[in-house]
Amino acid sequence: MSWLELFFDLVFVVVISELVHILSLDAQGIGNYLFLFIPAWWIWIGASYYNDRFEADGLDHRLFTFFLMLPVAGLAIFAHHVSQDNSIGYVLSYTIARCLIVLLWLRASIHEKRFRPVGSILIGGYSLSIGCFVLSLWIDPAYRSLLWGSALICDLITPLFTLHRQKLLPHFNLSKLPERLGLFMLIVIGETLVAIIRGIARHHHFNFRIVSEGIVAIAISFAIWWIYFDTIAERSPKRQHKIFFLWSYLHLILAMAVGAVGASILSILTARHHIPIDNARYVITGALAIGLTSMAFIEMVLEPKEELNLKTSVGFKLGASGLLVAIGAIGHDYHALHLLLLIFSVMIIPILMPLTNKIGMKIKTN
Repeated sequence: MSWLELFFDLVFVVVISELVHILSLDAQGIGNYLFLFIPAWWIWIGASYYNDRFEADGLDHRLFTFFLMLPVAGLAIFAHHVSQDNSIGYVLSYTIARCLIVLLWLRASIHEKRFRPVGSILIGGYSLSIGCFVLSLWIDPAYRSLLWGSALICDLITPLFTLHRQKLLPHFNLSKLPERLGLFMLIVIGETLVAIIRGIARHHHFNFRIVSEGIVAIAISFAIWWIYFDTIAERSPKRQHKIFFLWSYLHLILAMAVGAVGASILSILTARHHIPIDNARYVITGALAIGLTSMAFIEMVLEPKEELNLKTSVGFKLGASGLLVAIGAIGHDYHALHLLLLIFSVMIIPILMPLTNKIGMKIKTN
């Protein structure tokens, strides 16, 4: 990764922070959260794909990156004001960013003949998405969500139409892109820590219960990091283009889930009388279950790891997901500390599995 890419990622720290904060204020607004998250992700992953295909560090590339950072900052600025009746700022920010990425694909198509068949599909599909977003600004607010949904679906499926043509191009960099996705996951996991600190700081008087809730919440965040970076982050997807895109889409689901965990933790830590509302409990257990399930499916498309038993690792994650759903269903009126302790005890399960494998291998080696 280049220093420019790392600097570019900083603006997404602000965007994700804003989105997590918005969801923490309204645990019922999960649909709005997903709508806001996907465009931010799509800009980031689009820029990452381009940089992998056409790595450069010239003046023109730096200027493109600078101009791309401006509308991404706009996403953070206007996120608080998005609704069907008031969405112009967010939609325009996303549209401008998408236009810049389309220009990058056009530039690549002009200079690299082998890429033109792929570039023409990307330019066509993304232009259609941009058109839907622009059109939504002039139609009845009641129908805007339909156009937004259509535009985002168009963004998501467009790369799939390039799979057979991607086979004729050099494969993606299987060392750099896992690092890029790992960094994005660090950003999202880091927002859980920000949420925890905000939640603790809102209490004017500290006591044993508040401190304990904060410690267990940080432990849950640390468990997410441990599971992802111990079993997934350092491994590349299998060398098939359709597997590669599935791997990246699963990371989108995982990133959204982890962001939702941060939002729900903030709500839990600031709950009245230390009893979280039902929506916050549903969000944290559901998001963690979805996150572990996503990690299980990601593992299934990765290159094998010698010291890791795939079936056992996937089984532990899916089993833990089921237990989290059960906690969400029966945890009514649980105090925050008890709820967080239950969740953490379940999160330990996928952590222990690789550790037992490593211990077993050392015993066999000795």
